[in-house]
Amino acid sequence: MKEYSKRQKMLALCYISYYGITFIGKDEKNESRISKMIENVLKKWKPINGEWKLVWGPAVFALPATKFDDSMVYIAQNVKDPSKYTIVIRGTNPFSIPNWIIWDFQAENMKNWPFGDAENTVQISESTSFGLVILQGLRPSVGDNIKQAKVSILEFLQNELKVNNKLDITVTGHSLGGVLAPTLALWLKNIQTDKLKGNVDISVVSFAGPTAGNKEFADFSNKCFKGNALIDYDRVANSLDVVSHAWSQKDLKKLVKLYCPILPGPILYFFIKKMIFTTKKNNYTQIQPNPSILKGKFKCWLPNYLLQAAYQHVLAYPELLDMSKDIDWFDLVKQNLFVRGRLSKFICGK
Repeated sequence: MKEYSKRQKMLALCYISYYGITFIGKDEKNESRISKMIENVLKKWKPINGEWKLVWGPAVFALPATKFDDSMVYIAQNVKDPSKYTIVIRGTNPFSIPNWIIWDFQAENMKNWPFGDAENTVQISESTSFGLVILQGLRPSVGDNIKQAKVSILEFLQNELKVNNKLDITVTGHSLGGVLAPTLALWLKNIQTDKLKGNVDISVVSFAGPTAGNKEFADFSNKCFKGNALIDYDRVANSLDVVSHAWSQKDLKKLVKLYCPILPGPILYFFIKKMIFTTKKNNYTQIQPNPSILKGKFKCWLPNYLLQAAYQHVLAYPELLDMSKDIDWFDLVKQNLFVRGRLSKFICGK
């Protein structure tokens, strides 16, 4: 039987979080449906193979008057070692326009990092700040099959610490989740002395994440990630992934020729140039100076810049980690689009 690394298992848990991205309606109904899917998939997908069980959530959040969920997070516990927990943060919902605008592209303005002993020069993007605030306040609804209703992530961890004398927490996420995972972990680290007293280890495995903040924030994070409770940070990026090139100036400047000879169209070219200009003053810097950069494989059969970018951001990671056949893409697409007429609801807006 194939053995899977921690990185491969975390990627599988991240992709499981994309179940339910097309669901519309009340949060509690969506959470209940997603919960059943997650529990079923945790038993079936090979990298997980029943090793993890759902113990908190899932919790979703949608902006008022929007159709699709903008945030989703769940917590899984290791069956063999109950001291191990994984907080899984979903990436951008591709069907939610507000998710793109507010959670991803508010990079021009920055907010101070208000935790730990950070100086006021330590700043994160407005998008990252907003995403963190949502995660801090999320509580699963009361409903069928939903775990830990009305309990926040921090409250859940505090309660678990009363039962277990040790917590080994991994925070993981892909895309938007890839930038929020280390940010949430840093917050937990910074409040640990007051809010999570005890034997608590916190690690991060992030995939395809853009930068969270400026150089001062990166330096502050790296200082906190080194030793003590936060013992490990594994940042994984595909060298051909557009998203992991945001918002560092030197990386943004590579985007125009990233897929050469395929070039972005005029509108996309203008957008790239605009983002380079508007983020220039912010000095965005990636956390963790020695990341795991996977050498991307250019796909000649995708002659369009956006299609190439989508492939490199989503499908390429399982391929580069030797687990393409271990992600049940058919079931993921089927459950999101074709079950119970959701595709027609999405297209027709009914």
